[in-house]
Amino acid sequence: MDKFKQFYAQAVADDAVKDEVKKILGKTPIEDATDEQLIKLGELAKTIGLDIALTEAKAYLAKSHDDEEGELSADELQAVAGGAKGDCDPNSAPHLNQHILKK
Repeated sequence: MDKFKQFYAQAVADDAVKDEVKKILGKTPIEDATDEQLIKLGELAKTIGLDIALTEAKAYLAKSHDDEEGELSADELQAVAGGAKGDCDPNSAPHLNQHILKK
């Protein structure tokens, strides 16, 4: 499993991690995160046993943006609307914001 996906899953499931992500990103959408913010997310990931380099985070976000083009699948929409935790596909970076920053 991609390390960024693992980090996403942990952030969705763990309120403490979720709170730290919110502090790092503020209101910045994850796909617009600065290098400094991504580095801080990488440092946070290390605290839960994941080593995510800046280049890996940027590559994942670029791929997610290209793959998804910002649209939600039916399952992802249900997860957001229903308040589910961890039920959506973490392949898209915008879902990090939908599950973490907007709760």
